Amino acid sequence: MSMKKLTQIFLCFILFTSYANALEFKLFHPCEKKIQIKSEILLNESENALNITLQQLKAHKIPHVTMAGGIKSIFELSEDKNLEIIDGKNFIAYGWCYSVNGQFPEIMPDQYMLVNTDVITWFLGSSHYSDGQWITYCQPVHESENNFYCKE
Repeated sequence: MSMKKLTQIFLCFILFTSYANALEFKLFHPCEKKIQIKSEILLNESENALNITLQQLKAHKIPHVTMAGGIKSIFELSEDKNLEIIDGKNFIAYGWCYSVNGQFPEIMPDQYMLVNTDVITWFLGSSHYSDGQWITYCQPVHESENNFYCKE
């Protein structure tokens, strides 16, 4: 085998193994039941989840609004649907949630440090409050058949 061919095979192997260990970024569209962004990002060093998210939103030209430490909104969705009042003791709140490796960090994304091999997923979530306590947290809206948030 020629040295040139060996070099090409080696470079392909390095590229493949590098991206196999890359950070995976996913963003679900809340109303279209599809992944809007799916990217692999090779980090040189750890980076916080908010910075990675903002880079991806800007790169894909997705409108968004930030707040202290996190994301207030992604896409141009109606803010008057952030709260669904069921009755005097029950409501459902809607907001943007993120998970890392299938777990919900209990810190704002600007405080969560990501590394290669992490999978960060963003989605619009619903949280149900009933009779003085939260009974669900960050349920993905795009998986719901009865999606109040996206109804006209």
